[in-house]
Amino acid sequence: PLTIAGIYGLVGRLGVSLLQIAFFLPPTSAIPSIILLYFLGRQLEGGKTGLLAALLGALCPIYVNHTAAGFLESSILGIPLLLLVSLLFLKALKTASRIRALTYSAAAGVSLAYLNISWEFCYYAGFLLASLVFAVVLLQGYTPRLAASYLLTVFLGILLALPFPTPGLHIIASLPALPTLLAAILVCSLESLHRLLPASRRRLQLAFSLTLTAVGGLALYYSGLTSALTYESLEVLNPAVRPSTLLGILREASLDYKTGTWASSYIALGGILPLGVLGLLLASRKVRPETLYTMLFALTSLYALASMVRLSLLAAPALSLLAAYALLEISKTAGRVLKQGWKPPISKLAILTPILIIILLFPTFLAAVDSADFPPPIAASALPSKTPKPDWLEALAWIRENLEGKPVVAWWSHGYWLGVLGKAATVSDPSLLDSRKTAEVAILFLSKEDEAAEILKGRFQAEYLLAFITTFKHPQVSGYHVPLGFGDDGSWMWMARAASQLKPGFTMENLDKNGDGIPDEDTLLGKIIFYAMGVADEEVFERFEIAYVSPSHGEVPEASETAQIIILKVKD
Repeated sequence: PLTIAGIYGLVGRLGVSLLQIAFFLPPTSAIPSIILLYFLGRQLEGGKTGLLAALLGALCPIYVNHTAAGFLESSILGIPLLLLVSLLFLKALKTASRIRALTYSAAAGVSLAYLNISWEFCYYAGFLLASLVFAVVLLQGYTPRLAASYLLTVFLGILLALPFPTPGLHIIASLPALPTLLAAILVCSLESLHRLLPASRRRLQLAFSLTLTAVGGLALYYSGLTSALTYESLEVLNPAVRPSTLLGILREASLDYKTGTWASSYIALGGILPLGVLGLLLASRKVRPETLYTMLFALTSLYALASMVRLSLLAAPALSLLAAYALLEISKTAGRVLKQGWKPPISKLAILTPILIIILLFPTFLAAVDSADFPPPIAASALPSKTPKPDWLEALAWIRENLEGKPVVAWWSHGYWLGVLGKAATVSDPSLLDSRKTAEVAILFLSKEDEAAEILKGRFQAEYLLAFITTFKHPQVSGYHVPLGFGDDGSWMWMARAASQLKPGFTMENLDKNGDGIPDEDTLLGKIIFYAMGVADEEVFERFEIAYVSPSHGEVPEASETAQIIILKVKD
């Protein structure tokens, strides 16, 4: 929000609206990310690696999807800022000039501060820098340049971010901040012992410093200063915690918050994934700050990718860098083999290897280009279709023109569209600030009609209820539609899990007694789904009346698929 407000302050007088800025910011943010990937690749292994890394990053399927116009999320700033901090810090360690090193470190610190106030996963940047400090100290040895660069970067990053409410004191007083503080203790103790003990006692210096760091870490933790653990960090570190909390259950209703699998990882990254893993193995032969940092970046982002689908984007830059490194190493080896005149089968293998790599990457690039053909989710009414479907836009226009800001109760995933484009008051949205209230919305949908009407009027003091149901034509039964699962017809299982946290009787077994995958017809949502399928008409509702239904509802017998927005009004 701060960035959008700043841009609007600069260009608002030119007639550019906030909505236009929010719409075009994601693809615009991809430009600096790709440029930074080039410079990071150049730091890693020269200009050729940089060009390959930029190409792979630009055509990575997950990155294309997350930087499409209208796909506004904090990661569109988080990723380029993370790459900028990484580049500046590595240049500070590599440059021969002390003045340039301090300049790069200061710039990295300012960038880190901006990252801290812009991205909820800002702790990851501090963790990466701290991990590099420990790796360099253990594998290469301590240098004063390392201490000065790290302390200046972290000090500025924390100091400039503290006045802002997010993350506020959590940037230094929470468990995710502990690695950053431990690395600071390590370099400070090493610098002190470096001055007190002779250079020949380096092992003793390291042993004392690690001991002091461990003691300092325990003191910080048990003092309570860094014992607080934000839920966002906990659910990434331990995915098993998500199904055990109401907030975790609600979030897992969205694909982004589910645990990653090999299939989801390959869909997100394509051929970059195996090449990146190969590059990780090849890079491990060279112990330099650049390779160490890229390896740490890749390993930690792979863990994050496996922990949460939403974080697949985090692995794209690191694996693009390592995949580019692997491609260059393979090309060099194949070139040497051909130049030295090796005989078959080795020479044939040297020729076939680049061809096989192209075959491996071609589907990835094709998928990236193909994904750009898909319209934004709202234009396709949340269906994975290349054909625009105006159902949601038409429904939001009706809400905006006819309800005039009255509250509309809906499942949390529709909250932002209703609030921003429909100008309606909402009771739950993707921020999930009040998870209990969202669970009460689930209870409303899965209750019998009389109870649902009382909850709607009494608990939420509202008259209108919105449901989003997707259906498709049955492949074998003519004129019959069944739930497609991209709307509330697919979310009801998560509604049941959330509702059971407040009312244990709301289980999927009790709500779907015949096991057909649809809530029983005596529940409000069950009636809505059967109405959307064309099995029931509007007379099925006793306490509600149809205030609005998508025009596609009339196409149910013949349409291949529909995205229906159904708005009910409680009867007086």
